[in-house]
Amino acid sequence: MHYPGETGTLANNPNVALLNNQRGYQLFTVTPDAWRAEVKVMDQVDRPGGQISTIARFVVDPKQPGPQSG
Repeated sequence: MHYPGETGTLANNPNVALLNNQRGYQLFTVTPDAWRAEVKVMDQVDRPGGQISTIARFVVDPKQPGPQSG
């Protein structure tokens, strides 16, 4: 889900890899070889019983700048 005016953000900013307006959090695993991130979101937050899902995974290799899907 995107709000008006946000659709150009991904196309115009190479440092933004994901744009999502759902509530959630990220889990990070950091090792000498890579920084990994899992992006978790709730499907609904206005009543009990929401489900968490992973909508994206990213990895940053210390030898290559920027996040890559992974």
